[in-house]
Amino acid sequence: PRPSFALADGEAAHLAALLLRRGLVSAPHLADAPAALPGQTLSLGQILITRGHTSEAEILSALAALYGIGIADLRADPPAPHLAGLVPGKVAVSHGAVVWQVAGGAVVVATCRPDRLDGVRALLPPGTRMIAALASQAQIIDAQTRLYGPALAREAEGRAPRQHSCR
Repeated sequence: PRPSFALADGEAAHLAALLLRRGLVSAPHLADAPAALPGQTLSLGQILITRGHTSEAEILSALAALYGIGIADLRADPPAPHLAGLVPGKVAVSHGAVVWQVAGGAVVVATCRPDRLDGVRALLPPGTRMIAALASQAQIIDAQTRLYGPALAREAEGRAPRQHSCR
């Protein structure tokens, strides 16, 4: 049976086909993926990694090919802190992205969710060229923690209802 996935942009179906062509997963693994983790909002790649059917490196490679973008290593080349202000922390977290660097006059945004790049692009100053790069989810979260963690923590401190707050 041909697996189907419920993503509006068809990313999961294209990713599934690419993974099959590359011999990285089997058709039964793909067929079982949608029901593998009921109630979860994980991507196809996350499900396949979680179930041990493929590696994160293989998913990153396939997504990079699918989107026509490169792969960033944020541990070896961390994001430039002075660029963090281009995208609000909450947006960066919700879109799985960080502004990584400037290259050739374009802002390079590293993401683990290339399907959400349009939301990041919309927040950049008008006329800003954006180049996308893919990074692992762990690297994106680490970078977000370094870049936005203190500010997001301060903001969260004032959010608890008074009866639950230590203020």
